[in-house]
Parts: sequence; C-alpha cells; structure tokens
Amino acid sequence: MNLPESSRSAPGARREILITSEHDVIQARTGAKRMADETGFSIPDSVKIATVVSELARNIVVYAQKGRVEFEVFRTPRVGIEIVAVDDGPGIADVAHVLSGKYRSRTGMGLGLVGSKRLVDEFSVDSAPGKGTRVVARKYVVPR
Repeated sequence: MNLPESSRSAPGARREILITSEHDVIQARTGAKRMADETGFSIPDSVKIATVVSELARNIVVYAQKGRVEFEVFRTPRVGIEIVAVDDGPGIADVAHVLSGKYRSRTGMGLGLVGSKRLVDEFSVDSAPGKGTRVVARKYVVPR
C-alpha cells in the first residue's frame, strides 16, 4: 500500500516519528490530528486518524519498545492520509485471530488493532513471530 511518487502531496505533508515512549505517542497523535485538520478532514474523522495513530504507536511502546509511525497525505485517486506503523518486535503469530476481535492480550484489552481497523477505510497488517509488525491504514476525506 505504499504510495506511488506521483500521488504524494507537497513537501511537508509527511511526518515520521520514532516511537520509544508515551511522550512519542502523544507527539504522533498530535501531529496526525494537525495534518488531518489541515488536509480537510471533518473533526470526527480527524479524531479517528489521531486515535489510530495513537493506538498503533502505543502498541509499539507496549509490545516492541521501539519503532516508527509515519503519516502522509496522498491526493490520488482521492485525498486522504496513509498511516504506516513499523516495529521489529516479537511479531504476531495469528493476525487473523487478533483482527477477529476474539483475542485478548495479557497487557490490554486486545482491541487496539481491531478498533483501529474500524476507524479507517483500508487496513492491513503484515506480521510474523520474530519478524516484527507493519500496519498500513488509509482514511479518505469525505467530500462535504
């Protein structure tokens, strides 16, 4: 789901934040909300984007201790934001089970990925034990 160069937005409409602490989670959430607002998302959709970034960044802190979150505006075929969260943590053995909503982790409610998936238009998880995790989410601007 990486964006082709021709669909990327103007310089400055991309952020990458190293995630190692709760402070970084807050910084990522705030930056994503600001970018969504500036891109033309409604207030509820801007909050959804910020929530997804926060959940994915928090998962990095809890499960992998270190990773990164990127978010970028794209303009083709429609205007939206792509969020990519990557870590080299322990990975997820059964992604389908986690995304089914039936999984509960020992460290949380287990709804971070499922809840994030419900808040965006496109969502994918690439993960395997010992290989880390890469999550890609997209949300499109709804024309007003």
